[in-house]
Formats: sequence, C-alpha cells, structure tokens
Amino acid sequence: MAETDSAVPIACDLGAFSAAQRERHSALLGRLTGSVLDTQELRDGYAYRFAPEARTLAELGEWISLERACCPFLRFSLEVEPNRGPVWLRLTGSPAVKEFVAATFHPRKD
Repeated sequence: MAETDSAVPIACDLGAFSAAQRERHSALLGRLTGSVLDTQELRDGYAYRFAPEARTLAELGEWISLERACCPFLRFSLEVEPNRGPVWLRLTGSPAVKEFVAATFHPRKD
C-alpha cells in the first residue's frame, strides 16, 4: 500500500543521483523554469504552463524521471492540450509540498 502524501517526509535525496545526473537535473531545471509562460496556484500545489514544443515535452519527461528519484513526495501531472495547445506541469502534494514547490520551482525573476 502506498504511503499517503502526509506520511512521506519532505526531504530531497540528492544521493539518488550520479554526478552526471545531478548536473543534467540542474541544467534541465534551469531551462524549464526559464521556459515557464504562466504559473497558477492550486489548492495543493502549482501548475506551470509551457509552450507546446517537442523539446520541452522531452525535457519535462526527463526532468520528471530524475526529480521523482530524489523527491518522492511530489506528485507530477503532465497535461498536453489538444490542437498544439499549451503543456501544463502540475506539482502537487501535501501543504508542506506546496511550500517546498513555491520555494524551489518558481521561475526566477531577474
């Protein structure tokens, strides 16, 4: 039986990555947060809108596969709208997860 959202500790396991994976994860995160077109606050997390580009879809899939290895407390939803519409990534979970996402994944405003 799977643990409930509130039972999973909010702690990243960076040891889940090799050095190459850690570098790739960081590069993907930087590119993806720089590509966010819109952010919506949800009851249990955040949704991020991206342009419907093949490269972005591939990078989101790769990033999710890496991120879930180090952050098992996150729930990921990837939605691709029809007719070349936008791509949405939703990161959700417990209230503590929402705080973590707000502090970690929001695009940087320079």
